Amino acid sequence: MDTMLSNLEKDTGFRVRVLCQAYPNTPGLAVRDYWDLGKEGQKDDKYIVLVVDQFGGKGNVLNFNVGEGVKFALPNIFWTRLQGKYGSPLFFKENGNDF
Repeated sequence: MDTMLSNLEKDTGFRVRVLCQAYPNTPGLAVRDYWDLGKEGQKDDKYIVLVVDQFGGKGNVLNFNVGEGVKFALPNIFWTRLQGKYGSPLFFKENGNDF
């Protein structure tokens, strides 16, 4: 996955980070500082943070935090549909979480 994400960043300029967490043990907004993302006045706003968290099976497993520079290429509706299709508890029940 590291190689694929590095190639994507090199080809598109979009930085993709994946955070796997288990609520309530979450880093919160600290990941923005750790990965140097979304800081006020920062010119580089081409980032995507994919958060994976099963929330005890009670919520959507996928969540996307998308920088403004990405929204020009892929609007919010894209991320909402992606999250709804592949992050739903039903999808994970039918397909498992190791695909």
